[in-house]
Amino acid sequence: MELVKWPPAEPCPGPADEEAWINRLLSLHEMPVSSTLNSEQCAGTQCMWCAAGAPAVLLPLEGMSASWPPRACTGCLKARKAKLSTYLAWWGHLGGCEECQRTGRCAAAEPLAQAHAAAVEAATGSRLVTCIRCQATEDVSTPHLTPLAWLGDASSYHSYAHIPQCRARRREKGTLRLIPVPPGLGSEAEGGGRA
Repeated sequence: MELVKWPPAEPCPGPADEEAWINRLLSLHEMPVSSTLNSEQCAGTQCMWCAAGAPAVLLPLEGMSASWPPRACTGCLKARKAKLSTYLAWWGHLGGCEECQRTGRCAAAEPLAQAHAAAVEAATGSRLVTCIRCQATEDVSTPHLTPLAWLGDASSYHSYAHIPQCRARRREKGTLRLIPVPPGLGSEAEGGGRA
């Protein structure tokens, strides 16, 4: 019996290949939960994000098998890609801006944040997002809310966080829910375990 070797894995696209990176993030982070899809959406005859169906053109997400049923209309695809690209532009600025890391938003970040807020609203119908640390929900354009992402080899996670620290607290069964701050994105006070 001969052992068959698996083909080498293709490297995941990264931020250097922006279009491929956005397409990968689209399939990782923007997919609706399958239990929220109706039967037409599951069958691929209606857009997975809106009510568009025939005669609208419905496309599979890039990188997904063409036989995988859920599809998206071109309008929703464009809106979701804009949501991701504006997020990445804002997050990219934050990573290199000391003022944003201290205060939440500098003058140069404001247009990036507003562009992302408009893109979030266009894609989802709402400007509300949730802070990953305290779970407070508020308008994405709030000055003390910033993008927060963890990038890994196999996957990534994109969310939002209050900077310099969360003012809201969430209590579950009498305990405060704490999420550690990645290095370089927290104040000295936050490093002590306070939310």
